[in-house]
Amino acid sequence: MQSHNYFEGTKYMLDIEFSTNKNIQHCMKTEYNIIRNVSYKSKKNVFDIGAGYGRLTPFLSALFKTVYAIEIEEKMFHFLKMRNNQFKNCTSFYTDFFQSSILINTIDKNKNVYILAQNTFGTFNKNIDEATNYISKLLKKGDELIITFFKAESLKNEGLEIYKSLRDMLGNPDFEKISYYSGDYYSDTGYYSKWMTSLEVDLFIKQINPKTATIEDSSFYKTLHLKL
Repeated sequence: MQSHNYFEGTKYMLDIEFSTNKNIQHCMKTEYNIIRNVSYKSKKNVFDIGAGYGRLTPFLSALFKTVYAIEIEEKMFHFLKMRNNQFKNCTSFYTDFFQSSILINTIDKNKNVYILAQNTFGTFNKNIDEATNYISKLLKKGDELIITFFKAESLKNEGLEIYKSLRDMLGNPDFEKISYYSGDYYSDTGYYSKWMTSLEVDLFIKQINPKTATIEDSSFYKTLHLKL
């Protein structure tokens, strides 16, 4: 079997950030617009969870008081650290979001913004309930969460179109394992991503219990802006 590195920085940048796929570009534009509309950004910390190679770093650095970028993939973190080192208000952490005390130790009394962009939630090696519970306990009054989910009902069409364009990075779809009903995507190299059903998104929001919830609903993704 051909060896694939799912999250190699340069390849990810070319295949995602500079993708010609209109759905990917539309998703990124939506996320940028929501982040830009956060109030009093210059007084807030922002946590970029699953920051990858630092796609959001220059954008976040110009808007927020402090940027904390967290990444678990070693080769992606190499790019992330180099990029974040260019900005005085950015700090990068090579750690597991779920197993590190960094979030707790770094959080201060300021209101914080947490970002899980481009279906980062769907690639966690956790079940939905466990991941949701962790996030709900992390958030405190006054915090905000910006999170994008890819929609299970769109996996068969828009999803497969996206993944086929990423063959060189992720491998080919494993049709024996893929479930369009539940939104479980697998490649033949072992890559996995969870696409969320409408019910699962609704239950996520209920568990977080935000004061306000704004939802940008597109053809294949939902981006939530939740204010606690």
